[in-house]
Amino acid sequence: MKNALFPIFCLSAATALVCSAENYSFDHGPYLQELTDDGVTIVFTTSGKGYSWVEIREQSDGEQAPGESYWTSKDGLKEADNTLHAIRIPDLKPNTAYQYKLHSKEITKFAPYRVTFGEEIASPWYDFKTFDPQATTCSVIAMSDVHDHTDQLKDLLKFGDYNTCDAIFYVGDMLSNSFEKNWAFKSYIDASTEMFAKNKPFIFVRGNHETRGPVARMIPAYTPRTNGEIYGTQRIGNTFFVFLDTGEDKPNDHREYFGLVDFDAYRTRQAKWLSKVVETSEYKQAACRIVFSHFPISEIEQYNSKLPDGQSHGMKDASDKMLKILNNANVDLMVAGHTHRFTYHEPVPGKRNFPILVGSNKSAVRLDIENGTIKAQAYDIENKPLLETTLGRREGSK
Repeated sequence: MKNALFPIFCLSAATALVCSAENYSFDHGPYLQELTDDGVTIVFTTSGKGYSWVEIREQSDGEQAPGESYWTSKDGLKEADNTLHAIRIPDLKPNTAYQYKLHSKEITKFAPYRVTFGEEIASPWYDFKTFDPQATTCSVIAMSDVHDHTDQLKDLLKFGDYNTCDAIFYVGDMLSNSFEKNWAFKSYIDASTEMFAKNKPFIFVRGNHETRGPVARMIPAYTPRTNGEIYGTQRIGNTFFVFLDTGEDKPNDHREYFGLVDFDAYRTRQAKWLSKVVETSEYKQAACRIVFSHFPISEIEQYNSKLPDGQSHGMKDASDKMLKILNNANVDLMVAGHTHRFTYHEPVPGKRNFPILVGSNKSAVRLDIENGTIKAQAYDIENKPLLETTLGRREGSK
């Protein structure tokens, strides 16, 4: 939505219960989510409940040009009286530089017929550029299993020269547990915002540890997708990415879950979605197709002996339901994590028809893609090379 006026009731400071402006602020973000060639979602939080919107303009319009205002609304109601704000900006031009600015008004009283606002706050201008749908090159860094080690995350980003990448992919278990409301910010989002995420996106693939704890059900709200799911797809130029959400690793009835998970049915539903994705023209016509999954989707026997206490269940269930689909989909590469051991596996014709790179808890990989050719460079937290290989398009790719 755009060109908004303020909500209907705004009382003067003389009659309002106004908190000190010093106490109301932007405390996390902004960071970009689901940046495409025609839109972006901007996410941030405020220190108290309020009503927020984003002002945006083309960079070429100049520093004095006014922007258009966008907010989030649903069923005719603008999102308000909240601290987490995710605002989608649609209908942008491809391959275009934009500037954006946050605005928010604290809500100090929200009653059926009386809304009292505090002072309005605004951020500096930030910038980003929409993706070019005609681009034939793309660069990303992927890592997983950081488990709250923020300094390690920063080092891995620096070693991979993150400033020259189009996006950063977090392939699960960035957190050890979801036990505190703001822990995702403390663990990896704030560091990402500090380094790059105001201007370029990160994409989050949920790991099994992000499903655990009292705040696990809030985690997807920090990294929203327009499809309303945790799993999804992303196109950057002529490269097509698929992001799978493999859920928990143990059976649904395992004692750790207290009867509160239903991942087998979730993976079944996701496999049906995946079978449709790989039949789309956008997927089939891509020059390169890369799949990201926290669990390796692979021939399960190579992992069974190393995963005790039922921990292979989720991997096996995901592989049983998705491997056949991927084997027939001309996948060029899968990037996974979970095992905390860096490994690289060539295709096994008839079992797994694509290579798979499994990151450790102390590694990252940079992928430089050009017209379907992938240059993969994996490295550890001491910046020692683990792998350097070049992959061509898989047999049967168009």
